[in-house]
Amino acid sequence: MRTKKESILTDNWERCYLCGRKANNVHHIYAGSRRAASEKHGFKVPLCANCHTLGPRAVHRCPERDRWLKRECQLEFERRGGTRFEFVRIIGRNYL
Repeated sequence: MRTKKESILTDNWERCYLCGRKANNVHHIYAGSRRAASEKHGFKVPLCANCHTLGPRAVHRCPERDRWLKRECQLEFERRGGTRFEFVRIIGRNYL
């Protein structure tokens, strides 16, 4: 199991994964019933408030950006050796 501040997408928890500003939020890429899986497998990233919830292109406001982040996460999972079948078993859906 990964520690609280581990992500398969980044090691830099000081900077927003999307814009590079100072990060002050943790975004679980697959939320709701999949939040625990996101925590366990490192499917999360640091974000600034603007990229997380406040700005017009924030992941919680912009479905395109949210889907892009979900795809990036799945691609990295598969790049690291996870299979698509395994990903769908964990998350319940294929985003690619």
